[in-house]
Amino acid sequence: MPKSVGIPAYNEEKSIKKTIQHILPQLSHEDELLIIASGCTDNTVPDVKSIGDPRIKIIEEQERAGKVAAINKIMRIASNETIIMIDADVIIDKNAIGIIENTLKGENVGATCGKVVSYRLETLFDKIQNAGWTGLHDQKVKENKEGTFWALNGYLVGVKKSLAPQIDLKFLLDDALVGWLIKNKGYQVVYQPQAISYVLAVQNFRDFIKQKARNRIGWWQLTREGMKISERRNLKQLKFIFKNPYAILYIMLDLIAWTKAWWDFKHDRMYWEKVESSKI
Repeated sequence: MPKSVGIPAYNEEKSIKKTIQHILPQLSHEDELLIIASGCTDNTVPDVKSIGDPRIKIIEEQERAGKVAAINKIMRIASNETIIMIDADVIIDKNAIGIIENTLKGENVGATCGKVVSYRLETLFDKIQNAGWTGLHDQKVKENKEGTFWALNGYLVGVKKSLAPQIDLKFLLDDALVGWLIKNKGYQVVYQPQAISYVLAVQNFRDFIKQKARNRIGWWQLTREGMKISERRNLKQLKFIFKNPYAILYIMLDLIAWTKAWWDFKHDRMYWEKVESSKI
């Protein structure tokens, strides 16, 4: 069966061609690659068009509407039941799309996501962020075995179009929200660690705090909506992080991000700011 792959893009000239070049070999001639270029002011659109592949359908928006709006549009206009969402600044493994697609063939499976692997382990921030990603991987494996997993990560996600919700634009954690809603429809949300996406960690203090604070605010948004979603980074879950030698540094920075997030959330400063240092 044909599938749809979607990429939300905002000023992604540094990475989008590399991302697409790792996607196209995994698509059949019947598949489509939908790219929502929302308010791009750089070379994102010409770079995509220069690839010249008929499977690519680029939708240009003159004004930036945000990532959630782009995801909603992809979910609406996708031609196929199987939809795979990929961020514009990641590199997926050579079999990742096929693994996600096969996982979604399960009758009771509504959504799935892959494993995040650090693109490199060279800088201090590479190693600090790797502590977080490896810890979350171990946690997700445990949740998956218990049947309690639902918090999708947005780097590489698969959903069935018939189950995909339209998300309110105010939410910052669209991926987790999608997983929660599909889980509450009675469908399985599966963690698939064999489907790998390689992600470059943010490379400076400012971007790290900005990114993590945004995530914390996103969790509190969902909790405030009455969804009874608790923040994943709690004392019981620290055991997954502490396996890594850089865990202390990760937690110290995370506490700073928590403080910023608490202050911003208290004053209704809920925002989505792009970080630039994580572009591959």
